[in-house]
Amino acid sequence: MAHPHCMPRVALAIAAIATLAGCAMDSEAKVRTQLGAWVNLGETVYFESRMDCTAALFKTRSTTARASVSMVRTLPDGLRLISAGETVGFDLPAQSPNAISQQVMSADLPNGLGLVSSGISGKNCMSDTVQRAYLTALTSDNSIMIYAPSTNALAVLDVQQGQVFFARGDV
Repeated sequence: MAHPHCMPRVALAIAAIATLAGCAMDSEAKVRTQLGAWVNLGETVYFESRMDCTAALFKTRSTTARASVSMVRTLPDGLRLISAGETVGFDLPAQSPNAISQQVMSADLPNGLGLVSSGISGKNCMSDTVQRAYLTALTSDNSIMIYAPSTNALAVLDVQQGQVFFARGDV
């Protein structure tokens, strides 16, 4: 049996662990607010947030980004905006979000790591079905990638399917 003086400490430790286990990185309302500033959102299809990741999938009411996103058609323009801490949308001709991510990594390793880490970590909060759809969107030349370096949030607008993925990790 534990010493009587240790019991309060043990109870506090258990309570702290239980509290931490229930913590989420984001709420659905917070993600809807942030992502809704970038894309015209419809209904929520999927949402999961834990301490180390957040993933969401929403239907969209439009397949274009809102004016609050600085859209770019060249990699140098995107890198400049990321370095300035701005939210940037990459719509590079015949380039998938996956290919663009690789180019960002090659050109600017610190910012590239943030972008890629968000996308990969967010995947950890996705169901298998959402992961498969996310991979399809990431590798499609018709998808638009939006990245907010200030919050390490990544969105992939799947123009063909009329949906948008949101991913964030504890970068």
